[in-house]
This record gives sequence, C-alpha cells and structure tokens, in this order.
Amino acid sequence: MFSKEIIIVATVFILVSGGISWGFYRTNQKLKENLIETELRVENLSDTVIDMEHSRSNMITSIIEINRDINQISTETAENKNHITQTLGEHDLRKMVEKKASLVTRIVNRAVKSTMTTLEEITDPDFITKREIAVDVEALKKL
Repeated sequence: MFSKEIIIVATVFILVSGGISWGFYRTNQKLKENLIETELRVENLSDTVIDMEHSRSNMITSIIEINRDINQISTETAENKNHITQTLGEHDLRKMVEKKASLVTRIVNRAVKSTMTTLEEITDPDFITKREIAVDVEALKKL
C-alpha cells in the first residue's frame, strides 16, 4: 500500500505540523494573557484619568473661591485705606502728639501690633481663606 518513505514523510510532516501548531498555540496563549494585562492597565489608567479630572475640577472650584476671597479682601483693604486716609487727613496729628504723646504712642503701637499680626496671619503658608482675620478697626478709627 504505502511505502515506508511516504509513511516516514507523513509522520515527519505530522510531527512538524504538530510542533508548529503547538508553538502557535503557546504564542496565542501568551498574547491572550498580555491582552488581559493590557486591558487591566487601560482600565486602571482610565480610573486614574477620571480621578484626575475630578481633582482638576475641584482645584478650579477652589481657585475661583480663592480669587473671589482675594477680590473681597482687596476691596475691603481699599475701603479701609480710604477711610484711614480720610481720617488722617482730617486730624492735625502734630498738635495731638504734642498734647497727648503717650496716648498717641499707645494707639500707634496697638495699631502696628494689630497690623503685624494680620500680616503674619495672611502670609502664613497654612492660612485658610475661610478664616476671619482679626483687624482692630476700632483702634484704627480712633486715629
């Protein structure tokens, strides 16, 4: 029927085909594992991107609030400056200092201390914009 050579060639062909098929099967399995790992990484990265987008929107909201607070403080500071300028313009400080030197010294020292405390608070790195700043407006008005 079949000669030995045909049987040997067929057997070799079957063995080589089986080896090649086995190699393709293993490569396919590794590719499937790599695909699963890549899909997991993509999913994790997607979650990270979503978290970063939420953080970004929160940061934008915080920046808007901080800018609003800065504008409010700037407006209040300008109003206080105008009030102080007007008050100082109405008083003859030279006469007052000559008559009541110790009183003026105490008032000025108190105002300087209050101003320095305020500057320390607003330049503190841990300063929270929601916190009220203690400004002794009454002492400034008495000038």
